[in-house]
Amino acid sequence: MEPILFNRFKYVVLLLLILILGSSKTLESAVVINEISYNPSPVTGSESASGVVDSSDFEFVELFNSGAETIALHGWQLAEAVTFTFGAAASIPSGGYLLIVRDSQNFPVRYPGIQMDGDFSGRLANEGETLILKNAAGTIVEQVTYGSASGWPQFANGFGGTLARRNYSGDASDPRSWAGSRQFGGTPGSENLIQPGPIVINEVLPHTDPPLEDAIEIKNISDQTINSAGWFLTDSLDEPRKFAIPAPAQMLPGAYKVLYQQQFDAPNNPRIPFSLNSYRGDDLYLIQADASGKLMRISDNIHFPPTENGSSFGRYPDGSGPMMNLSGMTFGTDVSRLDPPLAINLFRQGTGAPNAQPAISPVILFAIHYAPLASMPEFVQIKNISDFPQSLYDPLHPENSWGLDGGISISLPPGLILEAGNSLIFCESTPETCRTAYNIPAHVPVFGPWSGKLNNSGEDLVLYKPDLPQTSGPDTGLVPRIQTDALVYMPSDGWPDDVIESGAFLQRNEPVEAAVFPSSWRSAREIQYSDSPTDSPLLLSIYFISKTEVEARYEIGTPGNFTVETSVDFKTWLPGNSIVGPAQGTMLFRPLLDRSGQRYFRIRSL
Repeated sequence: MEPILFNRFKYVVLLLLILILGSSKTLESAVVINEISYNPSPVTGSESASGVVDSSDFEFVELFNSGAETIALHGWQLAEAVTFTFGAAASIPSGGYLLIVRDSQNFPVRYPGIQMDGDFSGRLANEGETLILKNAAGTIVEQVTYGSASGWPQFANGFGGTLARRNYSGDASDPRSWAGSRQFGGTPGSENLIQPGPIVINEVLPHTDPPLEDAIEIKNISDQTINSAGWFLTDSLDEPRKFAIPAPAQMLPGAYKVLYQQQFDAPNNPRIPFSLNSYRGDDLYLIQADASGKLMRISDNIHFPPTENGSSFGRYPDGSGPMMNLSGMTFGTDVSRLDPPLAINLFRQGTGAPNAQPAISPVILFAIHYAPLASMPEFVQIKNISDFPQSLYDPLHPENSWGLDGGISISLPPGLILEAGNSLIFCESTPETCRTAYNIPAHVPVFGPWSGKLNNSGEDLVLYKPDLPQTSGPDTGLVPRIQTDALVYMPSDGWPDDVIESGAFLQRNEPVEAAVFPSSWRSAREIQYSDSPTDSPLLLSIYFISKTEVEARYEIGTPGNFTVETSVDFKTWLPGNSIVGPAQGTMLFRPLLDRSGQRYFRIRSL
């Protein structure tokens, strides 16, 4: 009996060891690399006077214990990029921070009163490298390979910010697990500051002709009155003080303020005037400063894509949501781009207003198969959700067509028309392979292969259309890509989570809402097509528009009676010119425009 009892005892001991080791591993994994200052901003005059020569003396690595218990760190190490061994008394309490710096003698010059827990050896590479945290047994607890290229927060790369952790459950080497600390100098030894400040950039109008001009609307989203006078707007962190917001600028809770191009170009602007790049897209930063002009934090920053003339880009929901194309301008006036040029003086009187609904393109991203089963190709489906044909090219420059951008890149051939209710497929593979793999009907166009690959961990995806080519300046000939529909999909954070190598894919919900929201999508396993192909051409394309007139080309390949209708909202349609088909030609409209300047046209069989 004794051997049996011994064996039972042995198994109990082994089980206890497994539980203890498993628990230890769980506890240790709560310790994360939380903030990294790898390329501090240059030494200031006062810091130089204090004896600091090299800004790398302000480098630091901060650890954070996200668990519920204190963790002893005796024998733990930082390795690779820099090296440090934690002493016998080292520990980190629950919710606590631990700070290892490059030079504890000079560090307090920039960060007075901050507790330091040791000096590491070496220095952090500005171009990026690997940083490893090991426990006393030499097991890797966490590994971060940070970078400075696109995708990583650029504020941390010599402009005054730091890499600040925002996701403890994701891959620590994924740039999406990090943000740029909004605080200049970062927040060593305390909670990361990564959320927008009390005032946000709420709406931007970057592409304008009189009676409009470039405009930026900001909003106070806090519950306090904020004086934004002396804060700065800039499109480049290389020059953070491009435009100082003038007084008076007291903003009550929920209040708006609109700043106009006239102010950016004013002679009393203390720094470099700036304008918004509408044909390449641009970055925009709102920087909080104190009364002396010292930069304190980035209250908000956005990126906007190339935009059409008179189209605004703003947050939805107002003040808090992501930036997207809006269905109309909301700067607080009724002036539209179709008003006389002298109306610009009225436009400049706008003081802001809640943002309009998102703009929904007639042609949308409809299905995304980014993580198919092995040997099956990825695909993206777009669909014409309107009830009239859409030209997927620029009628004035037919060689310029629609396409996809982001993680993948592909353009459609010239001259393609997508009929009402119909869709087409972009594919990772050749069209023939894609048709066979998914049994796609012959009447559904398929295009491929594309360049790149959709990332299973999440990806940007943009459906774009071409704008008019640039005709002057250094970018002559550039064809801006206007974003008509876009999203950043994820396999988490509310997105359908059953589409990874399961045979399912993302499919758009109807009625259609903005693509950026996870609630706009569901998982599906069958590709939806139109009920039947359209064999005869039925096309109405706008090829000239002025302040008072719209000229269009029409092509009807079917006998019968047709009418051209107009609408301001895609809901109520007013009948207009009538045509007997088959026919082709041009027609002129002088529509009574609503104040937003928006008008839609369609051709319909009677």
